[in-house]
Amino acid sequence: GAQTAARHSLELSRETGDLHLQAWTLRALATIAADEALSDDVMQEYREVTALTERSGDRGGHVWSLATYADSQRMRGELDQAHATCERANAEAKSLSDPQFAVYSGFTCALVAVDRGEAVTATAALQTVMRQAASMGNDIYLNNARMMLAQLDMDERHWDAGRDKLREASRGF
Repeated sequence: GAQTAARHSLELSRETGDLHLQAWTLRALATIAADEALSDDVMQEYREVTALTERSGDRGGHVWSLATYADSQRMRGELDQAHATCERANAEAKSLSDPQFAVYSGFTCALVAVDRGEAVTATAALQTVMRQAASMGNDIYLNNARMMLAQLDMDERHWDAGRDKLREASRGF
């Protein structure tokens, strides 16, 4: 049902030339499809969403789209491409006054750094995400960042520190 409604909305937004709605509904369709597989078609839809947000001047939507695309590249194992997309998303997020975009791109790009084996970079990014998320009262990203930091601690066999972070995250969730 959601997919059908989004397809209908996409048709209408294309007829009316509403770029914001086109980007939103195409992102929704790509995300629904991505739950099944990150196919080349899904990746093309994400690229189209990114182009639409850029054309429409939706700077927040553009950052969100870049970060989502980077995460999809990460999950496909395209880590160098994901890193390059992350650099762009993070740079653009810094220029926005709404911190939600920096938190989303920062967290996503920290995951890319983890998968690239860049523990120091990932740790710094996750600590930044924690500060930003805490300042805006976003407990979900705050505790997800704690959980990822715990995993990094455990990777380094810092069992007690990892356990403590997991407990904090668990209480926060």
